Amino acid sequence: MNGTAASRWRLGVAITTGVVAALIVVALIAVLNISIRQRDLALQRQQSSYEVMILARQLDASIGESEAMLGRFMISGKGEKRFGRLYYDGWRRAGAEIEALDRAVSDPPTQKLIDELRETYVARGKELSAVALRTNYGQNPQAMSLYYAAGRSPNVARIAGLLDAIVDNERDLLDTRTETAEARIGRSNSIGTALSIFGGMLAVGAGLLAWRMLEAQREREDEEGRSADLELAVAERTAELRHEMTEREAAEEKLRQAQKLEAIGQLTGGIAHDFNNMLAVVVGGIDVAQRRLPPGHDTVRQPLNQAMEGAERAAALTRRLLGFARAQPVDATPSDAAAMLADMVQLLDRVIGDTIRVRIEPATGLWPIVVDRHQFENAILNLAVNARDAMPDGGTLVLSTANVTLDGDSALAAGDYVRVAVLDTGRGMPPDVVARIFEPFFTTKALNQGTGLGLSQIHGFMQAAGGGIDVDSRPDEGTLVSLLFPRGAGVAVPAARTATAQTGANRARRIVLIEDDRRVLASTIAALTELGHEPVSCFEPNGALAVIVAHPEADLVISDVMMPDLTGPEIREQVHAVRPGLPFLFVTGFAEEEAAEALEGAPVLRKPFTVAALGAAIEAALSATPNELGRARSDAAA
Repeated sequence: MNGTAASRWRLGVAITTGVVAALIVVALIAVLNISIRQRDLALQRQQSSYEVMILARQLDASIGESEAMLGRFMISGKGEKRFGRLYYDGWRRAGAEIEALDRAVSDPPTQKLIDELRETYVARGKELSAVALRTNYGQNPQAMSLYYAAGRSPNVARIAGLLDAIVDNERDLLDTRTETAEARIGRSNSIGTALSIFGGMLAVGAGLLAWRMLEAQREREDEEGRSADLELAVAERTAELRHEMTEREAAEEKLRQAQKLEAIGQLTGGIAHDFNNMLAVVVGGIDVAQRRLPPGHDTVRQPLNQAMEGAERAAALTRRLLGFARAQPVDATPSDAAAMLADMVQLLDRVIGDTIRVRIEPATGLWPIVVDRHQFENAILNLAVNARDAMPDGGTLVLSTANVTLDGDSALAAGDYVRVAVLDTGRGMPPDVVARIFEPFFTTKALNQGTGLGLSQIHGFMQAAGGGIDVDSRPDEGTLVSLLFPRGAGVAVPAARTATAQTGANRARRIVLIEDDRRVLASTIAALTELGHEPVSCFEPNGALAVIVAHPEADLVISDVMMPDLTGPEIREQVHAVRPGLPFLFVTGFAEEEAAEALEGAPVLRKPFTVAALGAAIEAALSATPNELGRARSDAAA
């Protein structure tokens, strides 16, 4: 081969080699770019899986937090609107997160789970909306019942199961996508190695290949770092969810305790109502028998006196039951808590004995409270007796008052309150006893040394007053009981008034008696007859108007409050439409909330009552002018 041919051959070889090298470089770059795009797509899908798992856990947290806010909305007594708004915003945010989850998911099985989740979310929202609506209208007993039922709804487990299934699906997809990404990266590395052998003659191609490999490795490390950050974020969010679940369980436990006390209170109130009707018959019958018994029959009078004493003790116990059930009539007036405590000093000294020192610490500028003075004094007396029993070897009892302002973080609504604190230096109580002290008939005292109704009655009294009670006690460190009364805004404590004697002739009156209990009806007729009045009985509330119209000479109507078909106040409205101004005297042993407003300004006589108490109530109802009518309450001992 001559030189020219050799030169041409070498040139051809060089050109061929150059072309082959160029093609190898181009192929190398193309394959690497394809591999990088496939790797980026796989990593992007990995990141999408992480985002789906985070969104699922975030949705679970939003639902849990919203339901917890709904629970706090109910526990706050009349309903704290702030918690209601938090519940609504949280539930609406959960709906938005479902849509975000829907957009983030591309896998058909997971998409189907999200569709089921959206349907279950809507069904769960209807259950919780019913609870929120009841609470918003002040129907806490019904709201608590619905919330308890909603807590056991299958939708709760279904939402949790769907979210877990979504996370499990995405975790499986993540594993598959991770394997795919690693396989594609491995394939890219293999192809690059093979091509680099053919392009090793070209330094530029080798350098370019090395640079691309370094870039790919750096990007892979960056993606792995981002994956680690996402894993850490998932772990942190899981820990937060566990904490939120603990808080929700605590709120549910408080709700269950409130529901238990509410149910016991309703049962207690109903029993006390029926018991008062029976006591009305017993007390009325004994009193009439005592009045009609001729002098000199001491052998008969003594058993009657003993029976009356037993009936009076039963009536006192019934009043305590009604106090726990928050069904006892109250005479709430603006009062000074510090002044009422000062008036009780001598009584407390006699009750707790000489070994215990009583100290009063009144606050200056104390706000007024609107409260029933008798029930207030009874609550303080009960707490003092408990403190005395906790200090058998003597000690100090401190009664203090203070103005406090709550910010809404507690169970009570935000606002101004007057705190009446009772502190003793006694033995204290362990946490398990403190958790049960408001249960009726629960007591740590010895047999026959207490009924266990004192603190439960105080709990009912504070609920009825719109306030709350807090107990802080530890073994061997004493007990602090704080009663929080709402501030009586815009009211002033009335000045003491001098009692005036009532005058009026006790002449015979024609009185229409409306009572749906035949035994109470017969007993009251006997008492009216004993007083010299002319009773006209009416057993059917629906026929009361016809009876009154048939007796235009009637001077007074005595009516029970709660009866079938018609209540006492509803009967009064019917009667006053035809006989305006006809006096009414209501007799009841259970002042239900439904009739509380209708009874305002009307004389009320509590069951059971004596003949003398009935006579005094009748004269008070007949002698009062429309502007002077007020509640005339009398006890069986009056």
